[in-house]
Amino acid sequence: MHRRFPIISLVALVATVAACGGSSGSSGSLQSGDVAVVETIHVTHTQLDHQIAIVVKGMSLQKQTVPTAGSTAYKTQVIQPALHRLVQNAEVQLIAQQLKVSATPAEVTTALTAAIKQYYGGDQAKYQADLTKYGLSTADVHEQFLIQALEQKITTKLQNEVKVTPQQVQDYYNQNKAQYTTTADTRTVHYLLLPSKAAAQAALASLKAGTAEADVFTAQHAIDGDAKPGQAATPLTFTANGGFEANFVAAGVKQPTGVWGPLVPVSKSYMKSRLTGQCKPQCYFLINPVSALVKKGTKQSFDAVTTQIETQLKSTQQQAHVSQRVQALFKAIEKKTTYATGFAPPSSLTSPTTTSSTTTATS
Repeated sequence: MHRRFPIISLVALVATVAACGGSSGSSGSLQSGDVAVVETIHVTHTQLDHQIAIVVKGMSLQKQTVPTAGSTAYKTQVIQPALHRLVQNAEVQLIAQQLKVSATPAEVTTALTAAIKQYYGGDQAKYQADLTKYGLSTADVHEQFLIQALEQKITTKLQNEVKVTPQQVQDYYNQNKAQYTTTADTRTVHYLLLPSKAAAQAALASLKAGTAEADVFTAQHAIDGDAKPGQAATPLTFTANGGFEANFVAAGVKQPTGVWGPLVPVSKSYMKSRLTGQCKPQCYFLINPVSALVKKGTKQSFDAVTTQIETQLKSTQQQAHVSQRVQALFKAIEKKTTYATGFAPPSSLTSPTTTSSTTTATS
């Protein structure tokens, strides 16, 4: 799952949007006008033609060569990816039904509104202009936001199937005691990385006023942070013996616990090596330590690391569990998917895609 659609960045939108929908019926048989039927969801020639038109227009706008219609390249580069997206979106809807999860129209609208605010500053005219430019309808975008919401809810439902027992936590601690003796000064912090001094100052004011970190992240277009929009906050634990940005470490070890500290300018070497083109002209960290500094050589008790171990074990088990369950769910539906003659995809296009990207304050 987790295709992580960067929805309103329009170049990316063209690659991900699809009006999958389709009519549902009691039969999985192909009907007149179908290119595929995914269990009970019918994917039609009309839908595929619409998606192909979007893909072709996007390629043209990006000055990519569009293969000649009817050629092998056209089939592999345009038709098959477009159909794969339609089929995969239908599969997501069916999996959501199986797991009894759903997304309300209000949830979809809220997510879309937030994205328009983030990428267009809330300017509906600019948003609509880009839809026209790329040949997209409002229904296309709403449909894709629905799919994204379903993917998130499916993932959460599957993650909640994982339970870590107290005995598993204790066993892990007993087997890995050495790793709970610190080899360097360490500290766990909340943090944000902002692209300019003005953004950092505005972010700090908002944080001190009680605004949620994820909301500040969005409002000030943060480059990185431990609480990204739509994700649970995961405080960063850094060490003071290298591997992290020098100014970040120097400020992080001194900052009082539970307080957002002053702006921390990012070193020029770090900006040059990791943040090329993102700083305007200087980037700044904001840091809020979660706990006291842990000195080198400190032995952490079981009670002190119980939550950390439980979170770590759960995350590892959830990742494996979700991956296995998603693969199984998709494969089960693929067995009930029928394609019209000439539209069956190669095997490389039948598995669900996964992508991820993260940035941390490491050097």
